[in-house]
Amino acid sequence: MARSQRTFRLKYNEALDFLAAGGEYDSISGLARNLHVSRTTARSILARLQDQGILTGGIGRAARSIDQADYYPRNQVLETTEILRAAFMTWIIRERLRPGDILDEAEIATRHQIPMSNVREFLIGLAKFGFFRKLRGREWEVEPISSDFIDQMLSLRRMLEVKSIASLVVLPAHDPFWPALQSLRTRHVELLGTIGGETLPFVALDNQLHSLLNTSSDNRIMMILQEAVFFLFHYHYRWGSTDEKARNEQAMIEHLEIIDALIARDAERAEASLINHLSVAKNTLLETLDVTTAGVLAPNEKTDSIRSAWF
Repeated sequence: MARSQRTFRLKYNEALDFLAAGGEYDSISGLARNLHVSRTTARSILARLQDQGILTGGIGRAARSIDQADYYPRNQVLETTEILRAAFMTWIIRERLRPGDILDEAEIATRHQIPMSNVREFLIGLAKFGFFRKLRGREWEVEPISSDFIDQMLSLRRMLEVKSIASLVVLPAHDPFWPALQSLRTRHVELLGTIGGETLPFVALDNQLHSLLNTSSDNRIMMILQEAVFFLFHYHYRWGSTDEKARNEQAMIEHLEIIDALIARDAERAEASLINHLSVAKNTLLETLDVTTAGVLAPNEKTDSIRSAWF
């Protein structure tokens, strides 16, 4: 899909978030400023909002309630790296990636219709953190990670993410961060009230929340480390599945505490809630490693190949 199409769909979803949160567009120029797009793109977004019956008077507040079916699916707005990250997430949850497993970059590219060069670049980025080792040709082997490295990475994550709170609470009311945050809050409440802590929906929300916090605060170091931190958590975290649903539900409650503190622009409470959430997640992850001998499998436990099981 062309980048221009992805940008339009991403910005259209942002407009839905804004309207769903009670926002109002007073003009084409206001819509363009709010979404950080050109007036031409703003007109196209407005036209679709009118076609869908969301805006009836050309401008103003939403004329009807907005639900998930109004949004473009995430796989139609994600960039290539985000598509790969989402694909890794799905596969890790289903197949439980282990040290010694083999990935084939050509098969990944074919299945997801992504250029192989992008797949290779993604794997090279993760290999820098020791998650993968390049083998012959197009194959990569999953490497074991020590608990010391995990402790260092998550301590860095805590320092950087907590520091970003100060810049988030002073964002202007018209910033797209606020409706996006409100939309995530709504989805957390809906998930807790329906299927609860089912793994795949929870992991998606967890990834989206932390990505939103980092991008909106212009936390550039965490944006660079995003794939590594994501992989670190959901690669190892899935090894200990005991009480997983309950853990996920508790994490969502912790997310809501962070979100509510941010909406109240209470930096002190938001920082305390985020510190608690990250500390619980870190301790759970390290406990999981203790159960699985710090992420190291004996040689005879390695699988020969998981290429046929990719997603």
